[in-house]
Amino acid sequence: MLKFSIGLLLLLTSIYLLSKLTQCNFRLLALVNVHNLGERLLNQLLKINRFSLQKSTDFELIEYKFFTGLVKELLVLRKDVGVDIFPVLQKLKSRLKQDIEMERKLNSLKRSAITEICIVMIFCWVFVFIAKGYVDIQFNNIHLIFIFIWQLIGFLLLFYKLKEKKQKYFSQLSSYLYSSFSLEALFNSPVGMTKLLDLCHYKRILNLTQHEIIREHFKTLISQLKSTGELKYEEVEELSQCVVYQFEFSIQEYQKSANSIKLIVLMIFFMSSFLMVNFSLMSSMLNL
Repeated sequence: MLKFSIGLLLLLTSIYLLSKLTQCNFRLLALVNVHNLGERLLNQLLKINRFSLQKSTDFELIEYKFFTGLVKELLVLRKDVGVDIFPVLQKLKSRLKQDIEMERKLNSLKRSAITEICIVMIFCWVFVFIAKGYVDIQFNNIHLIFIFIWQLIGFLLLFYKLKEKKQKYFSQLSSYLYSSFSLEALFNSPVGMTKLLDLCHYKRILNLTQHEIIREHFKTLISQLKSTGELKYEEVEELSQCVVYQFEFSIQEYQKSANSIKLIVLMIFFMSSFLMVNFSLMSSMLNL
């Protein structure tokens, strides 16, 4: 009984420390990702000003989504036709900050799901270790191998389903975000209508199948631009805001789906395996 009490204490201590360590590691990885992508680009954009452009037009810009390509296009327009790009750069930096926050929310949802799964998995195997090492209870090795494979399948399924849901909610939405903001950013630039539409990749928008309301809104603006050659900036800004609102709504929907997937994986693959280990442990203790 003394060994079992010591083992139980070690089990609870190990679970607490490992859960904290897992959460810290995920936070560190998230910070590295943000600094290596969005925030690094944002820091580079802060170095682009009227004085720096007088010295050089060549800037090292890290590739991050569509933002890098749009900045390079703005620099080319400034060099070729003297466009004042700084009002647009301010809007672009503001939109980049919003994008970083959105990505942080998505990464937080994924980290939360993986952390909870890891805690349950660690709890299960530390429990087995304590039972074997301190209480001297023998488990069937084939049974343990089966449990490990079962949990591994659940872990891989979690990654796959989260990736699948993210693709479903955000793959086409990213195209809408690129086109709408490009149209908004280049609205007052002295480029022709054909060039503006090409830069916005409007043909790709017409072939998208999701978010029909946004697609029709975009098609209406494009038709108006082609027929009259004019657009109101307020209409373009409204389209861009609609895309941002849809992105925020999709994050909420993704969170609901991620929680459902996490719960299903926990119940089928991890809680069931822990109950099997616990049942084997109780059977072995009754036979002591």
